[in-house]
Amino acid sequence: MEDLLKKLEAISIRFDQVSGLIVDPDIISDMKRYVKLNREYKELDVVVKAYNEYKNILSNLDES
Repeated sequence: MEDLLKKLEAISIRFDQVSGLIVDPDIISDMKRYVKLNREYKELDVVVKAYNEYKNILSNLDES
């Protein structure tokens, strides 16, 4: 289980990196790279949202 959480944390970090890159003017001007990063962003977004929801649930359980 701990390995899975480490992988999800790594995905979350990559999501943050991609989020920053897709607003970079140099990336936006390179349409091929921008499209690739935008696609990656959309794929990671689903996983990161589920991961954040899971962390929130665990936090709520700990507080109860």
